[in-house]
Amino acid sequence: LKSGTSMAVPNVAGATAIAAQYFKSGRWTDKVELDGTTMRALIINSARHPFGSKSPDIIYGHGFVDFSSVLPLENDFGIQISEQNEKRPSITENGHLVAEIDVKSNKVPLQVTLSYLDVMLNQESPIPLTHDLDLVVVSPDGVIYRGDHCVNGTQFLSTNEKVIVDETELKAGIYKVHVYAHSFLDSLLSKEDVRQEFSTVATGDIENKYMSFGESDVSPCPESDPEHPGFCKCKEDEIGPICQAKIYPHNADEKIEVTVPPLQLYRMKIKASKPIKYISANYSDFRKTPTIWISKECHMSMGQYDFNAKVASNKELPIITLINDTSLTEFCAALFTYSDQPRDYSLLFSTEEYIPPPTPTASKSPMPTKSRRPTETEIPETETETPAPVTKTATSIITPTSDVMPTSDSKDDDKEYKKLKRIIIIMLACMAVVFLALIIVIVILLVKWNPCKCRKVNNSETIATYKESLLGNDF
Repeated sequence: LKSGTSMAVPNVAGATAIAAQYFKSGRWTDKVELDGTTMRALIINSARHPFGSKSPDIIYGHGFVDFSSVLPLENDFGIQISEQNEKRPSITENGHLVAEIDVKSNKVPLQVTLSYLDVMLNQESPIPLTHDLDLVVVSPDGVIYRGDHCVNGTQFLSTNEKVIVDETELKAGIYKVHVYAHSFLDSLLSKEDVRQEFSTVATGDIENKYMSFGESDVSPCPESDPEHPGFCKCKEDEIGPICQAKIYPHNADEKIEVTVPPLQLYRMKIKASKPIKYISANYSDFRKTPTIWISKECHMSMGQYDFNAKVASNKELPIITLINDTSLTEFCAALFTYSDQPRDYSLLFSTEEYIPPPTPTASKSPMPTKSRRPTETEIPETETETPAPVTKTATSIITPTSDVMPTSDSKDDDKEYKKLKRIIIIMLACMAVVFLALIIVIVILLVKWNPCKCRKVNNSETIATYKESLLGNDF
């Protein structure tokens, strides 16, 4: 049974060609050549997770491609896509767009997918997205479905989001598709308003047509934020366009220990009785390096925070993060778990000035003299100096770029590289020994076993046998 990306790539490529031909042939409501983001949204919209999960994971993603759920060859369901080419929808920074979908029945599930191409960042940047868009679908009775069905917050690591409404919870009526935009990191680099294009695909018992988006100042919540039209009015411990992100309060006067789910951003509101000078942080894994993000206010995207730094593993000394604002007694700290498993974090906040450890200096030993050797009673008792413990130097984080992030795991990388090199050398040596032993065994078998079945004969007997085989016994 063949599997893996070598089989997945030709399978998806062939299915994509069939889908492109379907829309170009005019079997849909219009003859159209799909752009790249719409085709990607179409592929993701067709995917089915092998375990029925509505949220993607790092193993199966959104699932296996099944184009029978997005190409209505027998007209038993419908498909809607966003406008193409110059009519493609786009959204501004902190913008809000809405489209409506009329669902006729619940005989097939409703699936909506958002896809866009993000502006490329520096490959060493810890910020995953420059333009972060969120997908929200609201049912006729006000039930809110978040993109990728995220539990706390929204999808901030991917440019693709999907909502699935099963037949059991699907109701006939008007469903509203909301697209929200957060702050754009490159908005300050342009004098004009930066816009982000996107594509959407929806399938279900709906009409075949284009999806039409328009600006809206109406939020999907019962109460809207008067300062941000189209956004929900959130509580003190919530943020986001629909108040989807939770903020957890913590006291900086005590040690903070929390467990963060995989690939999620855990936001904390830190309060202290005195101004915080520095933070020391550890976590329970040594394979991946998570990050801590600091700002006076909590934000949805990591790129909106003022400072960032790495977090050390429990096998290392804690990484010291200096706070430049000496009057800071209340701020927000966010932890991001770069792992497929939950991880434990330990944070310590200090209100005292950070004093770097003294750098040990090499002292020259005194030159021996030619004086007589003292006796045991004449040897003076001297106190031995205890060497100062070696700790990491403090790293001041004053900009939200990765240039100031400490490289505490470089030594671990060297150790891992040397360990891997030794393993490869040992494996090659073992293979060479096995190969040599195999050659020796083959030689021994050839010596003991005579494949020709020959025996020693004299010349006259050999000639007589040869003549008999050629001319017969009557010769």
